[in-house]
Amino acid sequence: RFSKYAHGEKLVLVGLYKNTGSPILPSDIAKETNMSTARVATILNNLEEKGLVTREISRTDRRKILVAITAKGREEAEQSRKEAV
Repeated sequence: RFSKYAHGEKLVLVGLYKNTGSPILPSDIAKETNMSTARVATILNNLEEKGLVTREISRTDRRKILVAITAKGREEAEQSRKEAV
């Protein structure tokens, strides 16, 4: 059962949750999860549609997109961590 929490959306969501709520670059998510940037982009699209993450343009470098977890995403991540444990 643990394997369903060790990849995909849940892995990205829990990773964002562990990041103390500060926005992160999708490329950093890809490095931390050992996924391709294309796979991370697809996962982020799905999570954004579900209202679990938000994306915004960086104020310091308008070429970069920052990803942050929402309150709903935090609840989902907490639940996933509890189920995995």
